[in-house]
Amino acid sequence: MRATNSFSFFCDESHPIKHDGYDFFVIGAAYCITENVKEIENNIIQIKSEFGYQPDYEIKWSKINGKNLEMIKRVIKYIKNEDRLFLRVLVSTNKKEKNYTFLLKHEPFYKSMYTLLIKKVFEIFDDADIRKIELNIDRRNTHSEEELKQICKAIFYDTNIVWANPCCVDSVDCQLIQCIDLIIGATSYEMKKAKESNNKLEIIALIKKEFNKKNLNYTTPLGEHKYNIFVWRGAPYEERF
Repeated sequence: MRATNSFSFFCDESHPIKHDGYDFFVIGAAYCITENVKEIENNIIQIKSEFGYQPDYEIKWSKINGKNLEMIKRVIKYIKNEDRLFLRVLVSTNKKEKNYTFLLKHEPFYKSMYTLLIKKVFEIFDDADIRKIELNIDRRNTHSEEELKQICKAIFYDTNIVWANPCCVDSVDCQLIQCIDLIIGATSYEMKKAKESNNKLEIIALIKKEFNKKNLNYTTPLGEHKYNIFVWRGAPYEERF
């Protein structure tokens, strides 16, 4: 990657830390150089249009069905082939133990998760001159704007990187939030070993094929730029790094 000044991250979560019956948590980011965001999102809108969907049609894992399956497949293939777009996924196992034994409160848990998700990108792209980060998180999550600012302070406290005011965005208006929703949705579905939807299983199979992955919940090498995964099984972030 050439040197750049600014990255934009679009983040979403699956199975937040409150009791939901599952002992794992998935967080992910679709990210790219900020100047490329508009063109990439327009390309996704164009795919929707080709299948008869309006720009405000929300691509979402929970909405995958027989009618939109082919459109979703095209989006997955676009994500794979768009060299300017990158994915990073963090799977946190044993979340109950981590949250209530190690970290006690959900705020430190989220700070650790977002720090581990985003800060490692600085190492993945160690040849890039990253000077500014824009952080966008799905508004449907429980974070407030003030909590997002605290998350950013935790991520960037020991760096020279400038961060813009983090934003809670509506996923229906943000194509890249919709993209990462698909990826973490597939990851969560595989973590649950769910089999109810053949359409969703078909999308998971396509993701594995396109990205050359045997499964979606194993740690990839840090240098794997396009679709990087980290499965966090150990001690809290502050103790490991």
